[in-house]
Amino acid sequence: MYNKRIIEDNLIEESLIFFKEAEKIKNKEAHVLYIQIIASTIADGFDFITLLLKNKYFKKQSQIDESLYKNIFKWNAFYITSIMLREKYYRDNKEEIRASFFKVFKISKKGQKKLLNFFELCESDYQKFVLDFSKYIIKNIKIKEKNAISLALSCNFFYNSYIRFINECSDYLKKAA
Repeated sequence: MYNKRIIEDNLIEESLIFFKEAEKIKNKEAHVLYIQIIASTIADGFDFITLLLKNKYFKKQSQIDESLYKNIFKWNAFYITSIMLREKYYRDNKEEIRASFFKVFKISKKGQKKLLNFFELCESDYQKFVLDFSKYIIKNIKIKEKNAISLALSCNFFYNSYIRFINECSDYLKKAA
């Protein structure tokens, strides 16, 4: 069994680091986008980690690499950002949104190069992006089995997280109107 409180505490601890970075962003659209993504990812990250534990991808919670908590925020923010940049509203401000992503989530120069390729792939071939990005995630999660099921789990998580994010934003805008 796993300790839900430890998962929650680790996710909240990581989120605070990213919230501080997002507060420094001067671009209003990027600032709001990343604050919302970070907040949304806390619950989604909890679901993802507990799903990995329930499906025995980790024998015990102590096998979870602490970097997984940090990476869930980075990967989810990247996935949502990639899809959002396909939308006309964000396309005009694409470079600033990307640069803000790299700052908030402290992506290294080497990492930026890899992710820029994924950004471009998302724009040109969304289906291939989803598959290749999910393979990249599975490769970087230290789980005991890397197979079609873990790949499907990853694809499903990021897609559902994006849908929940959009629904939360839509609900917020409806209430604000």
